Amino acid sequence: MTGTRSLIVTNSRTAAQCRDWIDGPRIRFALFDAPYNFSAKCNAGAAVAQGEYVVFHNDDVLVVTHDWIEALLEQLVRPGVGGVSPKLLYENGRIQYAGMAVGLRRLTGTTFHAFPRHSSTHFNLAQSTRDVGLMCGACCAMPTRLFRELGGWDAPNVGIAHSDVDLSLRIREAGYRLVYTPHAELIHIGHASIGGDADLPAGSRWKKSKADIFLLKRFPTLIADDPYFPPMMSGISYVDSQEPYRIHPSRARYTGTGPDILIVSHDLTNSGAPRVAADMAIALKQSGAFVVVTCPTDGPMRARLTEADIPVIIDSLALTGHSSVHDFARNFDTVIVNTVIGWRVVQQLDAETEVRWYIHESGLIDEMVRDTQGFGAALASARNILAVSTRTAAVLRRHGVASRLLETGIADPKPLYPIPAQTDRVRIGVFGSFEPRKGQDIAAQAFAMIPPRIRAGAALNFYGRDHDPDFQDKVRHTWQHQEGIHFHGEKGHPDYWHCLADMDIVLVPSRDDPLPLVASDALALGKTIVCSDCTGTSDYIEHEVSGFVYPTARIADLAALLTRLIEDRALRESVRAPARAVYEAMFTMEAFTTRLSDRIAAAPVGAA
Repeated sequence: MTGTRSLIVTNSRTAAQCRDWIDGPRIRFALFDAPYNFSAKCNAGAAVAQGEYVVFHNDDVLVVTHDWIEALLEQLVRPGVGGVSPKLLYENGRIQYAGMAVGLRRLTGTTFHAFPRHSSTHFNLAQSTRDVGLMCGACCAMPTRLFRELGGWDAPNVGIAHSDVDLSLRIREAGYRLVYTPHAELIHIGHASIGGDADLPAGSRWKKSKADIFLLKRFPTLIADDPYFPPMMSGISYVDSQEPYRIHPSRARYTGTGPDILIVSHDLTNSGAPRVAADMAIALKQSGAFVVVTCPTDGPMRARLTEADIPVIIDSLALTGHSSVHDFARNFDTVIVNTVIGWRVVQQLDAETEVRWYIHESGLIDEMVRDTQGFGAALASARNILAVSTRTAAVLRRHGVASRLLETGIADPKPLYPIPAQTDRVRIGVFGSFEPRKGQDIAAQAFAMIPPRIRAGAALNFYGRDHDPDFQDKVRHTWQHQEGIHFHGEKGHPDYWHCLADMDIVLVPSRDDPLPLVASDALALGKTIVCSDCTGTSDYIEHEVSGFVYPTARIADLAALLTRLIEDRALRESVRAPARAVYEAMFTMEAFTTRLSDRIAAAPVGAA
């Protein structure tokens, strides 16, 4: 094509060698002797470009269509077009680029990737000129004026990975469209231009890249949803990873300089551990960190994170040990893995970034050491383990594992405290997911053992989600006709708090519960709390001073204790102020935030 000029961007030595056999008025050299940085290298060439349009063409891209430049330019002259890329093929002739989309696993992905060159899939889109969400940096063109107005490629933040994504999103942000044209075909050998890892330390093959995280900070909404490839369409045209993946972005850009922290949660239900994950995320965000939460399944707790403007990534592969999780997560400054369920994530990342494994369980640790292949090794090799309570720490010690305590905390429910005692039936509340370790069957059996005359003045109320359907069905079937026992199902916030505040006695009958949040909530409300000695909260309250503790296996003792409390209002009232004092001394959100900051800070391996 006439009217073109070629600028070869290379180092001084290569330029000197090439000048011996490449010369002429239409070919010039732009010298780049700095360490490899794709964006900076492109900027060096564009700085001396004089044409109306600038075409970026990698040195590992081979021309197939002889009039490929004309095919690009015919799109650029259309009104509102800010950039264009051609079809790129692999050496085997299959498609490498026929448009890229955002909101996919690894944040971006190539649609029709590895499809046949002339594929007619999904209404022949790979063979159709169309608007796309992203250009491909290996070969793209745009008006020189627009390129300079936007400040060129962003060398500091996306020097190599996602350099084209950043530029594409800034073009769209400026109000321009990006176009893919199949009428220009080129072969991209792929990453040959990057070369080796000469700039890495000896023996190293990887260094931390912040490109993924930068995109989430800089383009929170644009990186989450592709206007041309919605999820249903991506399922047809994007075949590299079909497993469910969804970014729920923050609303505002992150402009701070705090650490990048990823929290991995096993679920986002309203239960204890997800609630703690949300508490951590909010506290860390308020301290100035950039926080992302990822989880394999969606749930109601995401609404709280969204309200706090914290990005959430629902990735069905989050806990599976998949390479995409590893490649994304290792670039964070700290990864907090919440509960033992995330052990594969710890195993993946512990050698490459700062990982804090926050363990909330006790008996489940024993079960997984016994039954889950690889878990014991992950536990033994983990560098920094946090235990939610003294009970969890004791179980870990039994397996030869050191940990540091990080007791949870809750926001002060001031509007609900103090709640005046009720004058009608004494209301007893059991809150928690239905499963054997939570002991709902113990509570029901003990309540039934209370003398009928006294039991008539009380009601036992169960609240909680169906975690173990068989267990819940058994408890319901056995006790649903018992007078005074009521099943209410799961309550979301704030209904949960109002139900809890309405109780005279909060009963925690667990067989195994290291530090249930409902117990901390009850302390914050100054409630009369009754818990088993297998509940971690029993380590923090004094029997008959700030609460009541009974031996887990002795249901008759629990029945006798409940009988006393139903009959003796003064006894119930006597522990309320001391219970609130335990909360204020140990379980406030301020205390938790202080402990969290200390535990997130770098710690020696195996710190006790």
